Amino acid sequence: MRKICRLLLLSQATLLLPALIHVGANAAVPRLVEENKVEMQKQTHQLEAAKLRTMDQMLVDNAAKQPLQVKEMPFRPHGDPQKYEEMKKQAQDRAKAPQCRPPEAPLAPPGIKGINIAGVNQTTAGGWYPPDTHGAVGLYHFVEITNSHVDIYRKSNQVLEKSVSLNAFFGYWDEALFDPRCIFDHIWNRFIITAEAFPEIDGDQWHFIGISQTSNPKGAYWIYAINVAAIYGGAFWDYPQLGMDQDALIITANLFDPFYIGSALFTMSKARAYNGLGLGIPFWGGLLGTIAPPLVRDQDEWATLAVADPFTDNTGLYLYYLQNAENPAYTTLLGPYYVDVPDFFIPPSATQPGTAAVLDTLDCRFVNAGTQMGHQLYQVHTVDLGGLPTPVWYLIDWWMGTLTVADSFFAAGLSNDWNASIAANDFGDVFVTWTSNDPSTGTNAQVRLSGRRNFDPLNIGGGVAAFTSPTYYTSYRWGDYSAVTVDPIVVNQLRAWLVNETIINPTTWGSRIVRIGF
Repeated sequence: MRKICRLLLLSQATLLLPALIHVGANAAVPRLVEENKVEMQKQTHQLEAAKLRTMDQMLVDNAAKQPLQVKEMPFRPHGDPQKYEEMKKQAQDRAKAPQCRPPEAPLAPPGIKGINIAGVNQTTAGGWYPPDTHGAVGLYHFVEITNSHVDIYRKSNQVLEKSVSLNAFFGYWDEALFDPRCIFDHIWNRFIITAEAFPEIDGDQWHFIGISQTSNPKGAYWIYAINVAAIYGGAFWDYPQLGMDQDALIITANLFDPFYIGSALFTMSKARAYNGLGLGIPFWGGLLGTIAPPLVRDQDEWATLAVADPFTDNTGLYLYYLQNAENPAYTTLLGPYYVDVPDFFIPPSATQPGTAAVLDTLDCRFVNAGTQMGHQLYQVHTVDLGGLPTPVWYLIDWWMGTLTVADSFFAAGLSNDWNASIAANDFGDVFVTWTSNDPSTGTNAQVRLSGRRNFDPLNIGGGVAAFTSPTYYTSYRWGDYSAVTVDPIVVNQLRAWLVNETIINPTTWGSRIVRIGF
């Protein structure tokens, strides 16, 4: 039987600190832009001032009104759906091969640091699936967001302090809300929560952004509502992602009519949005693939967005460069630019012990925001490696447009591993979470975690399981994503919090919230 070893393509001895100084012939422009400037055409939409919404209003609505119709969310690939089904079947039919351990493993992988609790479950959240588990850690709270719920926990004692539906949170009751995301701005100490609605009868489709007025997620929020159907000609807005740089929020999504027609991006100035003011938002359409924005941790004027698109080219990744994202008059989007990586293929669905039911592993897309610090961009996605779904993480020198590391990680030789997210702190320490199971050993879906210190070998080990589900799950839809975020108040940024999906019983998902660290 063929053995497939992990990938470790490019290796510097260590990466102690991300590069902070731009170098090159033109120190103001990334190398790929300098060689070939490709600017995407933008338009500007004027957004009205936000509405103020308090937690008391949310709780009153939550008690008085029921969330809208329960839905199973279909997966929409960013390519031809028939081709996607064929590629998925080909992956499923390939023989499984055991994967070997790497020659090096991290010296000090992260572990569980005291907190490992059950989050919201499918019943409480309103019955939706998949859950779209996401969330972020702030100064004193962890906010978990799912289809179709917001749950706020105190960090110190893990007490669930507030719990409302997405409809109640945003004060919108015309259609159901889904595809939520949450990040914490560790510079301005604000939570940002987003979700989209299904199209209304008249064709309007709304994307909502809630911004906390303070670091307290139980307080008041500025609520913005953007009619994305009006901006993008009635196309269906799907799978939005949320990132930021120092001065702007960055939101991307896929567009369908009825099949995939391209991707979209818009930005919002923090200076205006964090004060609830009206603002102009620059926006773009006709972009390539599922675009993952970054969480930029420094002051760089450039934000680097990444695309993994096996429908277009499975031999490389594509980068978009976003400059001056906060100012519609001067914002520019450049790209896409190609970065060579090892060939990747759509992963097979994850088989399970004790059942013929399989779990969705998606289409190689980056499911969550990456981390940008200095010249480094950290990202992860799930691919086919040896006939098994396997996460591969990348370290990309976005300034030079070159790959530093492409490395796979997994729990065991025959495990299925997918639904991965990655985060890095200011020093280049890396945290990852993902789902893993192993039919060969009877192991049901686990929440796993791993990572590496900045001085470790440039690979990530199999980590540890924070939770092992007691049974299999009969719904195909899984994920669609997970989240891991760096704790903003821990000295040396050596702690992170994750949230990921679990199984309570064959028809009910759960979630797990875990504090991890070195």
